[in-house]
Amino acid sequence: MADYKNNISSDEDEGRYEDTEVILDRYYQHINALGREGKHKECLSLCSKAIEIADDTRNPRLVKANIRMFMASIFKDLKKYELAILQVEEVLTTVKKREWSQLLLEYQEEYAEDEHWQGCSFRDREKYFEALQFFDHSIKICPNIQQFYISRAICHLKMKNYKQCIYDCEEGHRCPGYSNPKCYLVQGIAFASLNKFVQARACYKKVIQLDPFNETARHEFENTLKKTCLYADSDGPANTQFQLKPFY
Repeated sequence: MADYKNNISSDEDEGRYEDTEVILDRYYQHINALGREGKHKECLSLCSKAIEIADDTRNPRLVKANIRMFMASIFKDLKKYELAILQVEEVLTTVKKREWSQLLLEYQEEYAEDEHWQGCSFRDREKYFEALQFFDHSIKICPNIQQFYISRAICHLKMKNYKQCIYDCEEGHRCPGYSNPKCYLVQGIAFASLNKFVQARACYKKVIQLDPFNETARHEFENTLKKTCLYADSDGPANTQFQLKPFY
């Protein structure tokens, strides 16, 4: 008798699952059609409704995960990176897939690159405080990309925040991968601006090693040799006569 009741219950569950999955199939068709038409708001709304009924499917965790990943792709296309990342992070708490973990890293890097680009745009318009906010955020998202530190260092250099500039260059040197000569060049200029010509020469020498045809580094290296005769290498006042040449 118990087996009979269990069979009935199992059949009822199976019927409920099939009904829900039929509804979800219709949702998916509608969602895909809306996506092709670029109706992102309606598309996201339907995705949310689909998640609500996903519990009545055979594998609710996987169904919800797939819907959320689709939502993440829409948010990413809309450049709403934070929302895209939140969706993927939510998925990874319940379903572990290597390709989804990799996608999270790609979204984070794309978000950081977008923040970095906006920072450069503000810096080019000499809006340095606004630029710093974007550079700070890009580094917070992806702390191992050297170019982000170089861009923030240049911003500090423009603002005559020489010590912060040197710090950012040091952080940039620690990043993995290719050693960018620009990082040493910016650091050398910051040291020279503080009349620390020995350190500046060491930076310019490193630039020349990495990029033998860098005329800016060669010129500044010779400059520091001359200035060493005039200034002691100390923590004295910044050299306000130093002019930053365009090198980026």
